[in-house]
Amino acid sequence: TGACVLASMDIQLGSIQKRTYHFRDAGKAMEYALFVPSGYKHDKETPLVVLLHPLFSNPHQVIRFPGITGEAERKGHIVVAPFGYNDRGWYGSLDFTKRMSYFPPPQPANLSELSEKDVLNVLALICQDFSIDKHRIYLMGASMGGAGTLHLASTYPDIWAAVAPMAPAIRQNSPTIFVDSAARRIPVMLVTGDRDNITPIQPARRWVADAREAGMDIHFVELPGSTHVWPACRPKVIAEIFDFLSHQRKVTAASLEGFSNSTASDQQLIADEELEPSHMSCRFRFLKDAIRIVYQRGSRGLIPAGLIVLSAVSFLEAELLAWSVFYKVKFHVNSMVKRCLSSL
Repeated sequence: TGACVLASMDIQLGSIQKRTYHFRDAGKAMEYALFVPSGYKHDKETPLVVLLHPLFSNPHQVIRFPGITGEAERKGHIVVAPFGYNDRGWYGSLDFTKRMSYFPPPQPANLSELSEKDVLNVLALICQDFSIDKHRIYLMGASMGGAGTLHLASTYPDIWAAVAPMAPAIRQNSPTIFVDSAARRIPVMLVTGDRDNITPIQPARRWVADAREAGMDIHFVELPGSTHVWPACRPKVIAEIFDFLSHQRKVTAASLEGFSNSTASDQQLIADEELEPSHMSCRFRFLKDAIRIVYQRGSRGLIPAGLIVLSAVSFLEAELLAWSVFYKVKFHVNSMVKRCLSSL
């Protein structure tokens, strides 16, 4: 039937949850974020969206991007956001053996492998705990998560009914790998901004051209005047992505045999205020990396250190901060004008 058995557990419907499982290969507990729509029924197969976070982010931030849970509730989809081992694992899409020498080495050394496995583990766990329609398992992600989306789709094409990379960090050889694999039958919606200075639009255009030449089903959306964060933080765009995904269905059910590498699955609710410590520790860790590079390489380390610092800043937060400053200035200006008018 393609359905997975519902586990006996307390399910919090209509709320974002933090869940953990024991990642045997990593020897540690691994967390992920989960949203189950309020209309979920254990006797009805439910579509699943696997959501991959950007670089230096985490599952609990990406699942709170504007529109994600709203669309999941409206469509009746479950959304799960794996960690990918940590905030810079790249979900197996990046070959760390070919990294530039001035960047710090990955920790642990098999980070790429663990990051990819974490996604597959979480996917298998959700299918164990919930009634999932295996004909309608979708994959989407932003930036680093977009790169992971393309990598995991090309590596495991029999799982996904459709994928949606947003502002993906496209590797040079990713079009060839995707087009030459069985993944070319997967419908793809690729969204990016034409003013994206982090992951420029030109590689995405070439990727789409190669895919279309190979006869792939590609829905390409260029957002005029949009920067790197817009595809992932605009509710209207997220709504269009969910609409696209929900219309796709695999003929054959996905097979997840052999993917799970866990010993336990536990659930707990997480409050927004609990996210800040890990979020800030991430920034401090990369600031430390940047300082170490400058110390080791002197003036030659200034550019790579600067790149690390810039990358460590959440561009979504920067944009939201700019709007916050704008409204605060507007509020104070209005207050000054009112005081001046009242004194006349």
